[in-house]
Amino acid sequence: EGYSIHTPSVVTLEGVTQYLPKDSTAETLTALKKVVPAGSILLITYVDQNVLDDPIQCGPPNEVKKTVNSASMVGEPWISFWTPDEFSSYLKELGYNVMSDSIPYDYIEKYLTPLGRNTEKK
Repeated sequence: EGYSIHTPSVVTLEGVTQYLPKDSTAETLTALKKVVPAGSILLITYVDQNVLDDPIQCGPPNEVKKTVNSASMVGEPWISFWTPDEFSSYLKELGYNVMSDSIPYDYIEKYLTPLGRNTEKK
């Protein structure tokens, strides 16, 4: 069996958009629409602009800054940030229907923890 262009799919782009220029994200999402059928679901994450502008809105400020700095220190700097309205509009312009938007802590609790994907260090 495997992938079928005729069967709706779930596509996950988790932890990707912050590493790409915004035009590259648009190219990826445009290409994706050509290979997945109607009725498919896209789960996509983005980094809120507040990570730079007002880190307390995204979690403990020291932890937020540490995360951004750590990515840069290992040669993988975050280069794209979005406001929720900007990202929603962006997706709609590309032909996607936005069903919901969650902040990181909500996303982790709603989608990752039930799958056993704990993001906290032990």
